[in-house]
Amino acid sequence: MKTIVICAGGTLGHIMPGIAFSKILKQENTKIVFITGVKDKRFDEFINSGKIDEIYYYDIDGLNRKKLISNIKNIFKILKTIKKIKTCILDSVIKDTLIIGMGGYISAIVIKVAKKLGKRIIIHEQNIVMGLANKLVYKDASLILSAFPLDNIDSLVIGNPRMFEARKCIKEKKKKEIL
Repeated sequence: MKTIVICAGGTLGHIMPGIAFSKILKQENTKIVFITGVKDKRFDEFINSGKIDEIYYYDIDGLNRKKLISNIKNIFKILKTIKKIKTCILDSVIKDTLIIGMGGYISAIVIKVAKKLGKRIIIHEQNIVMGLANKLVYKDASLILSAFPLDNIDSLVIGNPRMFEARKCIKEKKKKEIL
């Protein structure tokens, strides 16, 4: 069975395109695993609307650029979480695994772990300027997808995965209008 791990966190701007990918990539013999942060449980209704088989929430935060002391606590959380993510990737995933990073603080950590485990990695950047998490890991990715052309970074411009959902909705609406 092929497993696709989608990691996204922090905002719906990262999570919703990740969910769109889950809908696009879900096939009969494919397991979709979604990894995000505990704080992102507030987006549960959106996350559960995807074609996701397993969801993992990890208790870590992004870097706080204003409160540097809070980052020290966060480093310990990250170290603890790395072990859990490693176990998750190794346990739920056999050999045929693809990791898709959508951005957000947790995405960078999952991708760094996946790289050490020798997994295939793709990242997607939804913005015209690459975010911090993707900046930290884009060299680890075998493919960089983007919504817009990125300066000085070779990427395949596919747009935002949410576009596919929007097009589908428009087609369905037009069908209803015709009938």
